[in-house]
Amino acid sequence: MHLSEAYRTSELAAESFALVAKSLGGCNLKGSFIDAARVITGLGDQATAVLLENPAKDSYRAVVANRTGRLVNVIDIAQTKTAPDLDKAAAALGKLTDQQCTAAIGICASDPQVSDGPPPVGGDEPGFLALADIPVPTSNTGTWGGLAPGSPADVVTSGCENVDFATLSATGRAARSYVLVDKPKGMPSTFGLDEITITMKSAKDAAHEAGMIGDNIKKCSDRLPTAHVLDDARVSGVGADDTDITGSVALVSQRITTKKSSKYRVGIAAVGDKLVYTFLPRTPDWDLPQDEWSTLTVRAAQRASQVR
Repeated sequence: MHLSEAYRTSELAAESFALVAKSLGGCNLKGSFIDAARVITGLGDQATAVLLENPAKDSYRAVVANRTGRLVNVIDIAQTKTAPDLDKAAAALGKLTDQQCTAAIGICASDPQVSDGPPPVGGDEPGFLALADIPVPTSNTGTWGGLAPGSPADVVTSGCENVDFATLSATGRAARSYVLVDKPKGMPSTFGLDEITITMKSAKDAAHEAGMIGDNIKKCSDRLPTAHVLDDARVSGVGADDTDITGSVALVSQRITTKKSSKYRVGIAAVGDKLVYTFLPRTPDWDLPQDEWSTLTVRAAQRASQVR
């Protein structure tokens, strides 16, 4: 689908594009989440793109939007089994923009640059994950909702981090919890997602702390005989203003009794002077796959980088 809207002035078109971008940044379609996004320059006056994925239906939607002068374009591509190519969609919109730009009194698309990056700013609490960022659990049921931000002291961690986020030397800190507001049948009482965002004194401090916490988690069983760490992996990405994201994710198991263990997904990442921690208690039916958890941890860092 291609939607093209012309406005009386470029200023009105810019206001319209801002609303489109904000909608894409918080596009909370039922069953879908924002799997990827693109930062685009040189494609008219303004441009952005996101990819939505619905794992249960094995379907995708790629949306590319731009503005040239007083004209706003939105291209929406729906596809099953394989994801539409955001880069190719942006290139196609570039060719269209070159046909529109003169009449629209706008910038043409002579040299579009498309790169990975955060979605447009969206969600009800800037700096934290938007609801649109969070995939539906492996049960394929439940609707996420976010609680009011609070203190990291209220967040229970896996015990492997070996750090107190509430007292860590920093210039600012906050936490937010996300729960399934419709309380689907069979959901464990402990299921929910926690995110902690800490502003460190410098980017160097954030990167050092993220690396140290990642090592603490990886080597947890050396300190705690009851702990077992699996699926430890590095993650990386690009935040706002082309800021590098580095971090790691892991699956932690803590033995409670000889027959019972508690299992968690954890993630830690640094972006600029921000340190971001993600935490999810899990069971086989109430979980996120490893690739989605890695994407979510990077996305949390991307969202943190969008605010100062």
